[in-house]
Amino acid sequence: MKPILSTFGGGFGCYFKVSEVLLPEENREINRVFTIYFQDVIAKDEFFSNTEYLKVKALYFNDSVGFTTLFSSYEANR
Repeated sequence: MKPILSTFGGGFGCYFKVSEVLLPEENREINRVFTIYFQDVIAKDEFFSNTEYLKVKALYFNDSVGFTTLFSSYEANR
């Protein structure tokens, strides 16, 4: 996924393996947290709708991830 992400000007920021969640927003166990950045909203939207990304997601991500939660999103002032 990382090579596809970089073609859209994006990348991974931080990646954590979580040992304990003190106050989850949802009643689910969280064991991994990672951040992804993009140069702008258009690049983000193009990445998440890209056919190559969707193929990789179907092969590796969908079966290994029980659920996802979006904690926050923002646009940097430039």
